[in-house]
Amino acid sequence: YNLLRLFGADPVSERILQLAEANFPDMRFQQGIILDGIAPGPDQQNCVSEVNDAQVANGIRLANTYSNVVTVSVGNETSFFAPFMPLSCLEGYVTETRDNVTQPVTADDDYTFFAGLSRLPDTVLPLLDFVAIHMYPITNFRSWNWQQLGVPEGPERAEAMMNAALAEAQANYQAVYDYEYFDGSGATVTVGETLPIIVGETGWKWRQTNLAQDIEQYAATEVNAKWYY
Repeated sequence: YNLLRLFGADPVSERILQLAEANFPDMRFQQGIILDGIAPGPDQQNCVSEVNDAQVANGIRLANTYSNVVTVSVGNETSFFAPFMPLSCLEGYVTETRDNVTQPVTADDDYTFFAGLSRLPDTVLPLLDFVAIHMYPITNFRSWNWQQLGVPEGPERAEAMMNAALAEAQANYQAVYDYEYFDGSGATVTVGETLPIIVGETGWKWRQTNLAQDIEQYAATEVNAKWYY
């Protein structure tokens, strides 16, 4: 690979950029900006957060300082902490970033956000240069038939399960592609028609880490992780 995502605008990210610039000139980076939630009240109403302001300012500085930064992502799965991150605040952070860098800007989030299955992304989408979606069939296993009990137990069932996992991932992507919203002119368009879509996060666990998820007991193996990759 020659592209890495850095999640936060912090000293560790800057050190990585410096080391790569000196030793791996072909390596490119997506510079991330991590956003904290804002407690309900006046600060949230006015999007007041010293932490977030510092992240945005530093992310902009890093993007403008290092030529190996080729894209910037504002926030990470902010849809999952909706009570603490109003869309208006996210919009402001995206706009400030995009107004001050030359690289394409996105906001990495779960596919359910960009497919309109949780919060509605309509006001965020027109601000982005591309959409970066996260999708994990192994953690979203209740939404698809992972057990494949209609297939004989053994290698055939394992193969059927992983094929179903791939189909789920493809369906997640398609749901984002087909999502309709109003563009800047007021026309109804789809995400797929108007914006590039990349898979910002996906994968499969090679070992069980969550005892509450039944699928991991049977399917979190190195073989399946390699298959999914």
